[in-house]
Amino acid sequence: MKKFFLALSVLAVLTFAAVPSQALVSMPDAVPGSDIIAPWFLAEISGGEDTLVTIQEVKGAATTLHIYVYDRSSEKRYDVTTALTGYDVESWNIKSSFVDGMSSTNRAALEIDLDGDGTNDHYAGYVVFDNEVTLSPNNLVAFAYQVDLAAGVASGAFIPAREREGNAIGEDYVDANGMEQWDAEALVSAKAKLAGLADQTATQFSLYPRYFIYDSNGQNYFFIWKETADTTSFTPHVNFYDNAENAISSTFTMAYELNVLNVRDLLPDGLFSAYPYVGWVDLTLPDEDGNHFAATEEYLGYVYQTVRNTGNYSWNALFVMHRDATTS
Repeated sequence: MKKFFLALSVLAVLTFAAVPSQALVSMPDAVPGSDIIAPWFLAEISGGEDTLVTIQEVKGAATTLHIYVYDRSSEKRYDVTTALTGYDVESWNIKSSFVDGMSSTNRAALEIDLDGDGTNDHYAGYVVFDNEVTLSPNNLVAFAYQVDLAAGVASGAFIPAREREGNAIGEDYVDANGMEQWDAEALVSAKAKLAGLADQTATQFSLYPRYFIYDSNGQNYFFIWKETADTTSFTPHVNFYDNAENAISSTFTMAYELNVLNVRDLLPDGLFSAYPYVGWVDLTLPDEDGNHFAATEEYLGYVYQTVRNTGNYSWNALFVMHRDATTS
């Protein structure tokens, strides 16, 4: 009986102490914003798998979107303007809506060899949906799906909307136009602000992607988008962990602003001897050599896991990468 009343007491404390949830400025979280970024798309050149983006207007405000399609190196390859009415919902298959309408030169700039067989088989890049309404409210939410209906698979995740916060909040959190920033400096300062502390100086940023390669038919890809003035390719040291807490230090190269990384190609020798390959990666910057960190660089990351077996089973899974920034 004591345990019962203790449980009720704890429940009461949690209930009456609860506070409303709120967005943390500087986190690419699932809240309405003004500008949308789809930080990756991956579409088969021959048709089949494609990325589907859906945007909802949630506050009844008519909105004009300027849509920019970029290749992995952030070269603009296509743009178009579209209008959303209040409470509108619009969706775009990236290949059929945008890529198929490009010039052959711009389409070719999106081609990648995903399976490493020497032949380009997919289009890859990212899309920015720029809200052209001056002082627009934070009125948009968005989702991205990896879809191959012929194979019977689809998976989805939210994609971030950049919040318009205004300049009064402070330069550590927003750009010159008052738009939320997703860099390490903004994140540590936002966490400090919630704790009633002064703005902080970031010294470290981390992504923690999980991987799961089920069998020989399985694949795992990391989509890592970065916004930086320095577009130089770099190869950080990272730690690959399995599910038994074994770790092997290795590297992988991020050569573009959008990096589509095949985890099979990244796994260090000796980590696994049998399927499934399961674990996670500690991608912390600066790395163990003290390299590759800038407090004002923005990163977004997603994990895409897929299995295609036409005889027995096929499935997809899509997740946001966990992230953190610290002052030590």
